[in-house]
Amino acid sequence: MFGSELTKELTGRSDIKPGVEGLFNTVIREIDYEVARILGLESLVELVRAIVLEIARRRLSRAGEAKREVVKESEELL
Repeated sequence: MFGSELTKELTGRSDIKPGVEGLFNTVIREIDYEVARILGLESLVELVRAIVLEIARRRLSRAGEAKREVVKESEELL
């Protein structure tokens, strides 16, 4: 969804395919602006998009491989 260039920026990974914008910077941006126009909130679009990116950045920074014992315990609960 985010695309390779944005994923590279968010994760700091270097093994990302360059030149791919992703939906967030193409189709979703257009939708964001159209919805904001309809609601009369055009001035908030970039702020909200920046917040979404920061949330994604934070989630990705906390994401990692699941610890085997945690995954095993969750399967036992099911």
